[in-house]
Amino acid sequence: MKRSSWKKILEAIGIAVIGFALFNVAFMMFAGILGLITLITNTPAQNNTLGFVLFMLVLAGLTILVFRSKLSVSLKAGYLCMPVMTVLVMFGVLFYQNQILVFGLSGLFIGILLGIYWVKKLPWQYLFSVLYCTALGIIIALFNVQI
Repeated sequence: MKRSSWKKILEAIGIAVIGFALFNVAFMMFAGILGLITLITNTPAQNNTLGFVLFMLVLAGLTILVFRSKLSVSLKAGYLCMPVMTVLVMFGVLFYQNQILVFGLSGLFIGILLGIYWVKKLPWQYLFSVLYCTALGIIIALFNVQI
């Protein structure tokens, strides 16, 4: 294998590792925000829409900051895994009783991301991030992994 192929393989592994670590950070952040909102409003966590909305706003703000930064494409692609996987998991959490809606929204979301990738001709690392999260989402659905 050529040296550039090994570099891409190592870069993809790095993106996956960063993404996986950030999934955990995102869900700890979500638990913290949800816990704080639950404590303040005395609302059960399961019915805490404000917590979901606030978490998504924080995540969107962080995403904007990261993508406007001067970080490398690989680090940005690793970060991209966090919001993509978070949105996919949130679809599953919010609409778990209607699997058709979960798969439909997830497919639409992934389709939009792939369309942006294609139209903007972004580096391959972003495509890898989206496909990595898609594969994990499919595995979670197929094996009925409870999060």
